[in-house]
Amino acid sequence: MDNKSKSLIKSTIIYSIGNFGSKVLSFGLIPLYSYYLTKEEFGYYDLVVSTIVLLVPLITLQLSDSIFRWLLDNKDDIKIQKTIATSAFTFVLFNSLLAFLILIGVSFFADIEFLLTILVLLITTIFYGMIQQFTRGLSYSKFYAISGVMLTFSLLTCNLLFLFFFKLKIEALFISSILSNIISISFLAYKTNFFKFLNFDYLKLKTLKEMLYYSLPLVPNTLSWWLIMSANKYIIVLNLGEESLGLFSLANRFPALLVMVSSIFLLAWQESAITVFNDQDKDKFFSKIFNKLFRAQFSLVILLILTSEFLVKYIISSSFYESWKYLPLLYLGAVFSSFSAFYGSIYIGAKDTKGALYTSVIGGITNVVLSFVFVRYIGLFGVCVANCLSFVVLFVLRFFNTKKYANINLHISKVLTAVFSVLFSLAVVYINKLQLSITIIIVTSILIFYINRKDLLTLLKQIKR
Repeated sequence: MDNKSKSLIKSTIIYSIGNFGSKVLSFGLIPLYSYYLTKEEFGYYDLVVSTIVLLVPLITLQLSDSIFRWLLDNKDDIKIQKTIATSAFTFVLFNSLLAFLILIGVSFFADIEFLLTILVLLITTIFYGMIQQFTRGLSYSKFYAISGVMLTFSLLTCNLLFLFFFKLKIEALFISSILSNIISISFLAYKTNFFKFLNFDYLKLKTLKEMLYYSLPLVPNTLSWWLIMSANKYIIVLNLGEESLGLFSLANRFPALLVMVSSIFLLAWQESAITVFNDQDKDKFFSKIFNKLFRAQFSLVILLILTSEFLVKYIISSSFYESWKYLPLLYLGAVFSSFSAFYGSIYIGAKDTKGALYTSVIGGITNVVLSFVFVRYIGLFGVCVANCLSFVVLFVLRFFNTKKYANINLHISKVLTAVFSVLFSLAVVYINKLQLSITIIIVTSILIFYINRKDLLTLLKQIKR
């Protein structure tokens, strides 16, 4: 195995430690949520979280991405590192306080339940994301990983405590997230000696302008991703109500298994893509890695599609049972989401944030328009179809648009095999015959293990090292 592949696998393993637990947790907490929260309560919580995801890039202007990118380029210059940290965090702190005051003013005209709690969650979410990227930029990936583990256990502990023992309902989710963020922020600040990097003598508007010039095009790009991932939740509320949103939101937690695999890998891949972007053999390396990702993602999605009903039936409350019907389409959307993010790393390596923006905007508009149209005719199915198609559109656009930077060779035979396998899996699931489903699941599991055996053995060897 070449050194670049080894480095990528090593980074992936480190990021796995920090992210695996939290991603599994979002899946593992589904039973708890389904038994202690109503559909309406869970729908409202998910709507708040989606709104926070929308507000974060508007407040930070995506300076966290600039922090990561600038620190990677200045690993050995402590003065420049101080300038980067001081300039970025001062700017974000000012914007956060301004946003806090604006939202307090809005509350006089609109009744927002749990407003102060939500505002605290917003602020802690902003600074957790910022200090995470700061830590990655300094190449403290192990501290980043440990903070993820801490976030996982504190979130799990707090949720169990407040939901199970104190019966706090929806408040438990907000308080748990706030406390978990604070614990992880404190750990990273201590381990990176973060406050030594903050010195107003190093506050430079020129550096801040350069960082903003890089990050500003990423804001509409991030908002476009929000349009793809979350805008349909508002469409559901307006057309079908909060109960339907609760059903959809819970179903959306299951693709977390796929998102978990891809997001962990993509954190490591982003660094590799930047590092090797100017190498002569990058096309060959990029093609090799993408084809492995393609095979792994479709192997996993086929198994998940086939087990959709079993997962829902045996681990969550019967009041949410209907959600299994939406899982296959949401799984497919998650797969194409990871493929699109892979190609998004090429834009980062090329410093072409405009290309990322252009494709994301089209994907976001596609999702909103199709959701509006389809929800009126086929309800939640329509939203799921729109979500899946928008990610397919995004992937196709990026596949062709990034060829000027990296020509990735995607084997057509693998594409056709994947399409046929997915269609077959969908047919088996919706025919809904128990014996047929179990037989196909067993046979498919054996085939998938056989097809991926070399990659699995390589990964196990690297983990052992």
